[in-house]
Amino acid sequence: MMNDEDERMPWEPFKETRASQLSKIEIKPYRRLSGISLHDLRRVNLIVGFNNAGKTSVLEAIHLLCHQNDETALLDVMRWRGRWEGPPDPNWMAAEIPNDIFIVGHFDQVENNFAIVEIQCTDATEDDLVSGQGGPLPREYLIESHYGHSVQSTYLTLFSDRPYRAQPSGHHWLFPCSLTGSFGANRKDALAKASGALEAGLKTKVVDFIKTNIDSADTELLEEECRFLTTHPDLRRALDLSSFGDGLRRVFEIGLLLASVRGGVLLIDEFESSLHPQLLRSLTRIVQELATKLNVQVFLTTHSKEVLDAFITNNDRLEDIAAYALQHWPQGVDVRRFDGDHLLLLHEAADFDLRGVV
Repeated sequence: MMNDEDERMPWEPFKETRASQLSKIEIKPYRRLSGISLHDLRRVNLIVGFNNAGKTSVLEAIHLLCHQNDETALLDVMRWRGRWEGPPDPNWMAAEIPNDIFIVGHFDQVENNFAIVEIQCTDATEDDLVSGQGGPLPREYLIESHYGHSVQSTYLTLFSDRPYRAQPSGHHWLFPCSLTGSFGANRKDALAKASGALEAGLKTKVVDFIKTNIDSADTELLEEECRFLTTHPDLRRALDLSSFGDGLRRVFEIGLLLASVRGGVLLIDEFESSLHPQLLRSLTRIVQELATKLNVQVFLTTHSKEVLDAFITNNDRLEDIAAYALQHWPQGVDVRRFDGDHLLLLHEAADFDLRGVV
């Protein structure tokens, strides 16, 4: 979609953030989330609530924060939200991008250690951005980000008759970050990150989990094509991973993405998607184990009580878990935080359901 893509410098995370974790996120605003705060974040953070509570919007906001002024993060979030397989219609895109975005992240409880991303439409009014109508193009957005003493910006211009134009000043993310959900299961770009998984020695662990819990298939990488082949005792020839069920592909993708964002952030929307409830306890355990090993901070959404119960009863480190219950009211969205120990006590006392509690 961009004319000068080949001339762009590669994006890299700030060196100072590689050993850090997010400790607090403030969203003010993003879509209908305004003035909400997720504080005292942990290694694994569960965003829970019923449908339309704003759970996916929280993940999108974190994705934008991590990628700072990289305009591809903004365009990808809109494309995934709209379930577009290819480049979206520019007028649709202009109508979907919120007119005002402001997100703040804090790190490891360190005072005055924070990052900001702010996105504003610089040549349109709110009336121009009615969803489905789309104001006249071209339209320009200013994406401005701050981390420490670093200030970066990108001017993004959408056109109706040619690829968009991006003019960045600064090429640093906060962290490696990936967002996945039911919209993106088995995306080629996600599976192509297998090299990171292999370097981390993760492939064997994920395959062993699949063989023990899902199917006796073995999996190997066909490197020249960046595809995965599975071998099976009941098959005469190896089949592409995409030939198997969504559950197997989902487990494999989560494992790969954990490795691909080593030292960063993994965002998983609808964690339970395509997974059998009997798999949840063992899968949540391996997610926690690998997140610790690879220094990955995980944020995941769920509207399943079974996922919440699996994380707090899998005999892993409760101190690494926090849950944030979102509830949408006419006046906005409220958030309430629970730590792992508190969740386990409530579960044991009353089989507590966090999803509808604020």
